[in-house]
Amino acid sequence: MARWMFRLALAGCLAGAATPGVSLGQTAPASPPGAPELDLLAPPLVNTNFLQVIGSVTGELPLTVEVNGIPAEIQGTNYKATVPLVPGRNTLRATATNARGTTSRELVVDLDTSPPVVTLETTRAGGATSETQLNLEGRVEDAQPIEKVDVNGRPLELVAGRFRVMLELELGRNELIVTARDAAGNEGNARLSLERGTPPRVSFETPKPQSLVTSKSVTATGKALGSGPLELTVNGAAVEVIDGRFSTRLTLAEGATTLSAVARNRFGEGRASLALTIDASAPSVRIEEPVDGSSTTADSIRVRGRIDDALSVSRLTVNGQAVTPRNGAFSSDVPLKEGSNLISVDARDSAGNASSAVVTVSRGVPPTISVTEPASEALIARDTVVLRGATLRADRVLVNDRPGTISGSTWTAELPLQEGINGITLRAVNAFGEAVTRLRVTRDTTAPTVVISSPAAGALLENSALTVTGSAKDTSKVTSLKLNGAELPLSTDFAVKYFLVDGSNTVAITATDAAGNVGTAAVTVLRRGPDSDLDRDGMSLACETKHGFNSDDPADGLLDPDSDGMNNAAECSAGSDPRKEDSDGDGLADGEEFAPGRDGFVTKPTAVDSDGDGLTDGVEAALGLSPVDESDGTGEIRIRERGAVTLPPHSLDGRSVRIEASVVTMRGDQKLAALAMVNSSLRVLGQLDVKGALTLDRSSLSTAVEEAGATAPAATPPPASGPAD
Repeated sequence: MARWMFRLALAGCLAGAATPGVSLGQTAPASPPGAPELDLLAPPLVNTNFLQVIGSVTGELPLTVEVNGIPAEIQGTNYKATVPLVPGRNTLRATATNARGTTSRELVVDLDTSPPVVTLETTRAGGATSETQLNLEGRVEDAQPIEKVDVNGRPLELVAGRFRVMLELELGRNELIVTARDAAGNEGNARLSLERGTPPRVSFETPKPQSLVTSKSVTATGKALGSGPLELTVNGAAVEVIDGRFSTRLTLAEGATTLSAVARNRFGEGRASLALTIDASAPSVRIEEPVDGSSTTADSIRVRGRIDDALSVSRLTVNGQAVTPRNGAFSSDVPLKEGSNLISVDARDSAGNASSAVVTVSRGVPPTISVTEPASEALIARDTVVLRGATLRADRVLVNDRPGTISGSTWTAELPLQEGINGITLRAVNAFGEAVTRLRVTRDTTAPTVVISSPAAGALLENSALTVTGSAKDTSKVTSLKLNGAELPLSTDFAVKYFLVDGSNTVAITATDAAGNVGTAAVTVLRRGPDSDLDRDGMSLACETKHGFNSDDPADGLLDPDSDGMNNAAECSAGSDPRKEDSDGDGLADGEEFAPGRDGFVTKPTAVDSDGDGLTDGVEAALGLSPVDESDGTGEIRIRERGAVTLPPHSLDGRSVRIEASVVTMRGDQKLAALAMVNSSLRVLGQLDVKGALTLDRSSLSTAVEEAGATAPAATPPPASGPAD
């Protein structure tokens, strides 16, 4: 018979079961031969009310297994069964049965579901502290051995059931959890919630420590910082803290005092103090000498007096000069100016309080007088003179015993003068004496004598440049010489250049002497230069003289004696002949050239060929070419034949008609034309668009003339054939 092995294993059904120690089940009474064999293996201590038993069994089939009377589920050589436990000690009995017999195994398991008891002995009132570390102490109690103790996962050492550890605290809330686990796997814990914060810090910003304050009402400001709400008192009075700052107004007694601030929060308190001195009283200043309102003739005076202050005097001045008092007394010599003098004694104590005392002292002195105008030896051109000057302390001012007028520190007076030298005495008078000054002036009412030697009055001049000569003399001295307002070098005799304008010119010489007397001489001359247009008809004098017009007639500039379409003024301006219809003889009237006429071009009435292309303006106009375009005259021009006839007086204008006819060949653009000059007016008699030269015989010429509206006389022999210029 095969040997059967039996094993029993128990596993906890609840979470948190301790890692089981293994106990081998006790062998039951000997089994019959061939009975099953099984194993029983289980932890001695568990904390769950149900155990799932898993084991192995061997033996002849069929085979059954029970654990504490509960049938087990067999799968191959393994079995399992869930067994209830009761608190305390439990005996597990596994029984395997087959046809040959029964085999049993027993095992003892203790059930413990009571967690350890954790007690924290460290506490803080109100759950608050300002400390950065905490010495955490406590104890753990349990019926079973304790396998593990930690605080927030940090292992703790347990000695005789007690633990102690130093912990770092974070700023703010700290949650501390101490957890203990016994051998059965039961866990117990204790919690400590502790908030770490900062105790208040309080400080004064104003006033500054040891400062002297000049008012009993003091504003104290500062900072109060700390965690959470703060309570602040300053000198025992509650003060509101806003955003870490405070300000309060206190009424303090005079003298040395201390400000005290106390700030509290749940983490502790902070204190600050500040020492200062209240000095709201100004020094007492008293001037004992001199008496207010007194007077003296001395140029200085001694000032005496006393000064008192509760603390100390930091500065004492008499009229701005620093003085050091001795035992509260002071003295100082003060210079006096003429007239009223204000003496001021100013004191300031260490706190900055200031006070002063003043007296007025007068210093009497004789008056002063001075003259600002006129200057001594001045020349006066009037019969009176106005005198001005300065005076100090004068009650009266007398000018040659005539009273003057005083205004502040100035005086004025008016005095009649005689011709010649006048002596003047001035006196300033007051109760302390008088001041005297003298001066001399000369009355001069004779103007300088001015003579213009050249030019003569009414002279008719052609040149614009003129030399003015003459003399300026005076009994005293000429101080200014002018020609028509322009300054000239001072000289008794003068010769100076002057430039005339067209028409009438006035030349004036003005001389002024030292007394201000003015003498003047003036002449009027007439200038008529070649370019002048005195009658304002648009023609210069030279043009009117050349062509025989009246230079004094303002209307002849609008006339057109040559009937060329240009008036005389326009022809003078253009340079053409106002008495000739075609000034340049180019076959075009001056008016036709001056303005866009029938040909539509403006040319020069003084140039035969305005564009310089070799064709006269008249020829180009007759051919339909541009007389202002030099590029259209580049062809070859030949005059093949010329002829001339003179017709009797024409029935239209009553004048003889002279016709000059020419045959012109233009090579280049191959234009051919027969031209005729009728009474100096160029006309096209014919034009052919054929190549070669066109020869016009006598009959053709007669026909052309007839077509022009005239009858040719008997033919005359033609000129020699061949090219002509």
